Amino acid sequence: MELSGDKFEQLRIALQRAYPSRPKLQLLLREELNVRLDEIVGNGNLENTVAELLGWAEESEERIPKLVSAAIKRNPGNSHLRAFVESFGMIPVEARATPIISSGSEFEWRGPTDDLELQSFLRPQPQLWDMAFLKHGVDRAAGVCRIEIEARQAIGTGVLVKQDLLLTNYHVYEAAGLDASRLRLAFGSMTGMEENERIFQLADHPVVHYSPTNKFDYVLFRVEPRIWQADAIRPVSYVQTSPPKGSSVHVVQHPDGDAMKVAFGTNGVTGVYEEEGLIQYVSQTSNGSSGSPCFNDLWQLVALHHAQRATTFRVVCEGILFSKIYPQIAAALS
Repeated sequence: MELSGDKFEQLRIALQRAYPSRPKLQLLLREELNVRLDEIVGNGNLENTVAELLGWAEESEERIPKLVSAAIKRNPGNSHLRAFVESFGMIPVEARATPIISSGSEFEWRGPTDDLELQSFLRPQPQLWDMAFLKHGVDRAAGVCRIEIEARQAIGTGVLVKQDLLLTNYHVYEAAGLDASRLRLAFGSMTGMEENERIFQLADHPVVHYSPTNKFDYVLFRVEPRIWQADAIRPVSYVQTSPPKGSSVHVVQHPDGDAMKVAFGTNGVTGVYEEEGLIQYVSQTSNGSSGSPCFNDLWQLVALHHAQRATTFRVVCEGILFSKIYPQIAAALS
């Protein structure tokens, strides 16, 4: 794996800051990678030693990811190492395989399990984004809301698939005790300032259709009639075909109940399981992301995010394919 000149320099400096002496580097390589530093580099100063180490690591596709993984595992709080990892669109997480969801959506990860394989599903995020692409995403975000209960406690994210029909996870509904009267929908929360939000309740008898958590984990709610007058709030577009392995999914969400954010997932789909109606992908999500829409590069809804767990480099996720949900709700959408 050959690094560009600026990435080489960034990683060299990060390793020097995280391991500021030769003995520390020796311990890192010997205990984490079973490699003896003296056998692969000369006796130069620390800068030259790290540069030679990186030159050695570039000779094999697997060495750079393994070296970075080991370095951040041993020194997870180092900001320079974290900045390097994040520049590749990866989020370093200290805990491995730790559930970080608050309710019923446990899942079996079927994709790659080691850091090298996971890293192969991520391309470096582009430094320049096309404005038309971003504008299209902002337009789609108008149909995404934070789902709250009493005291503005966020329990999930939802997405409009018709002007008065909201889709989210069934386990989000369960988190409200299956009491729809407790739910409130906050649209337009992009800055965290309440004055920019539009708040709606659900209609009377709002459950239009659902599938339980252990099946397709969705519920389709009807929103109060007042939403028909909200011109700035629009349903998203969707597609009934599944994204292929290796394609992109972009998750628009309210992580931890925060203002709306998007996790761009270039090349992140690790597997599509049509029969079970599942898609798995590498992204960045958190509590409050349940029910978030997963979009393809055309900003069409392709899945409903419903679960995640942590790995060293990123969060591995699972969603419900919209192509499996659509046949069950098509009558309501027509």
